[in-house]
Amino acid sequence: MKKILIGVLFLSLAAAASAQDFKVMIGPDMATYSGRWPALVFTDPFGQPDGLNPFTNMRTGTMNGFGVEFKIRGMWALEIDGLYFDRGATFTAPTAIFSVQKETYDLKGLAFPVLVKVHPFPRLLPYLLAGVDVSLVFSHSRTDLVLPETGHIYREVAREDLKPDTRTIDVGPIVGLGFEAPLLKHAFFLEVRYRLGLVNLIRYPEEGYGSARSRSFAVLVGYKID
Repeated sequence: MKKILIGVLFLSLAAAASAQDFKVMIGPDMATYSGRWPALVFTDPFGQPDGLNPFTNMRTGTMNGFGVEFKIRGMWALEIDGLYFDRGATFTAPTAIFSVQKETYDLKGLAFPVLVKVHPFPRLLPYLLAGVDVSLVFSHSRTDLVLPETGHIYREVAREDLKPDTRTIDVGPIVGLGFEAPLLKHAFFLEVRYRLGLVNLIRYPEEGYGSARSRSFAVLVGYKID
């Protein structure tokens, strides 16, 4: 099913791009959750809530996909993307028995950002972007690991499928900026995007646990075909 959705998305964007600007992009996606997920293996609370900071309890994943940019007027443009993402979070804490215990979350899905872009300066200077992202969650898992006091390698103790307890749709605003380097009728570009998830991904929140909303900071490089 996932491959079919990605294929349909690619064909739709490619068809739309025949009269517009087509973009291909890839890069790291540094993400976290606003709070830790309810746990069965490591029941004690650990890891500080991140608030709006995507680098606290951070896990670095990837983001890649395609986009179509529609010129509106003058310095304004509208962009619609289809991106596959692999993000999550990592919570760690020292314990009395093990030197460190760790939980790693792996959240995968498709993101559909709709962005308004503003080029207030010449092309080589930064442009601004803002919009909203709707993400579909395909899979979500948690890996529990421990680092023994005398060891140097984490040992996996459990792996859990969190998809049944995870909401399928996540929505959040995006802001960012980018740079373009024109090359004939094409261009290379670099963008940084900050995304603030608004949906509590925990489908059945338990008393004593906060919400697990996603925060991410992506750095995307790519190629635009006019």
